[in-house]
Amino acid sequence: MKKRNAFTLIELLVVIAIIAILAAILFPVFAQAKLAAKKTVMISNMKQNGTAVMIYMSDYDDMVPLKAIIGYDAADPAKTWDKNIQPYMKNYAMLNSGEDSRPKYDTPYGKTRRSIAIAHNYFRGVAVNPTFGWGTTLFQAPISGTYAPDPAATVMFGLKPQPAYTDPTIFNKIEWQDGHGMYTTRRNNLPASDARAPYGEIMSAYGEGTIWTYADTHAKFMKVNGTAGDGTPHGYLLPGYKEGAFGAVNDTFWDQGIVCLDWPWNAGDVGVCTIPGE
Repeated sequence: MKKRNAFTLIELLVVIAIIAILAAILFPVFAQAKLAAKKTVMISNMKQNGTAVMIYMSDYDDMVPLKAIIGYDAADPAKTWDKNIQPYMKNYAMLNSGEDSRPKYDTPYGKTRRSIAIAHNYFRGVAVNPTFGWGTTLFQAPISGTYAPDPAATVMFGLKPQPAYTDPTIFNKIEWQDGHGMYTTRRNNLPASDARAPYGEIMSAYGEGTIWTYADTHAKFMKVNGTAGDGTPHGYLLPGYKEGAFGAVNDTFWDQGIVCLDWPWNAGDVGVCTIPGE
């Protein structure tokens, strides 16, 4: 009889099983490698944003940029920090994280969105036009870059996505200032069933961690390390910062396991949260 060159059914099933096992082993490794690459890109982008701030400060007597200039230009009522440092960046894409899937907006620099936010207690300066309708005394002077006692521990930027709007043309509208700063270090991916979930701010998409930029311009990754009173890992404890969030008085959800990055827009307001060494 003529011998036929072919796989038996058992041999074919064994090969398929081996391929399935290898895929189960390798696919998670590939996913982790891809996430690590994205994290490296975002660390680089956030460091470059910090460098842009430093270059800005060298042109403005070492003063930290204003967090926002509100209501002085009818065509652009919300001149937030990102617009102020853009001439030193010349690339708005560096403000967007690849893990931020919310809608992008129309800007002079193409379709983009802001995934990075400032620490309010470092970018303290703000100016609001008294005729804009937000109040007549909303003004805070910026601090000098040399004011921070420990720049290597002082947070400048963190990952906090802009709110999602259906209107793609908010770049030159007041809505652009929404979400431009961080008030607390609570993560934004708490389960919806958690009462603290609406108060979450920090994007924790890089392996249950996030990325911070510091006042000396270095950027680094940090795992979630803040635990609430009920044992839930819900935020970040930054070395040198006081635990807790002091920006909202008598709010039961501003609890332990996080730190505050808030600063008032008006002298005497709540929200005074110091920086390391202050």
